[in-house]
Order: sequence, then C-alpha cells, then structure tokens
Amino acid sequence: MTKNFSVLETRMSPETRARSDALHRKHAAEMPLSDSHPSEAYASVWDALSDKSAEAANLRVRSELMQQLSAVIQGRGWTPAEAAHYSGVDPSRVDDLLRGSISRFSLDALVDISAKLGQQVRIRLEPR
Repeated sequence: MTKNFSVLETRMSPETRARSDALHRKHAAEMPLSDSHPSEAYASVWDALSDKSAEAANLRVRSELMQQLSAVIQGRGWTPAEAAHYSGVDPSRVDDLLRGSISRFSLDALVDISAKLGQQVRIRLEPR
C-alpha cells in the first residue's frame, strides 16, 4: 500500500499535494500516536483529499482511467503529439494526462479521450 500511495502522490498537482499535506497534518494532530500511520488514517489517498465520499470516488475513478489511458498511449509507443492527434486534444493535454494531473480532467473528458483512442469504458458498482 505504501508503494501505491507514493506513486499516486507523485502524480498530484501542487495544489492537490498541498491539500493532502494539510489534511494529513490536521488528522495526524488529532490522532493518538499509536494511530498516526498514514495508511491507517485513510482508506485511500482520495479519501484523504476529500471530505465527501462522492468526491473521493470521482477522484479514484478518474485516477484509474488516467492510468489506463497512459498505459494505452505508452503501450502503442506514441509520442504526446501522436497521442494528441489520435485523441483529438492538444499535446499539452496529453502531457497533463501522462503526468497524472487529475485536476485538469473531468470524467466526461476522460471517457471522450478513451473512445477516440478506441477504448471502451466500463463502470462496475461494488458495495463498500
């Protein structure tokens, strides 16, 4: 879990990282020392970034979709310019996608990019 957290953390925008750090400091200060380990404080990094479960769920889905789209682009060996051409977006948007700038994309935009790259998006509901 620690490895996944650090991978996701490196893809956060500076604003999101600052918000995450502030939330962590707030919650760590309120917890007893025995409970202060980050992996025990939140179910996921997205839960740490959001006070609302719906917002955390949206962040989680967008993150997963962005990771899968990055894998498709890299798997095809495309440059950002080639990926931009095939997805119908500006190369700077592809750079944002590959860097994991989650705040720059809505779920709708990611679904549109997926379709233009010939990918089908499926959503599955699961109980918590």
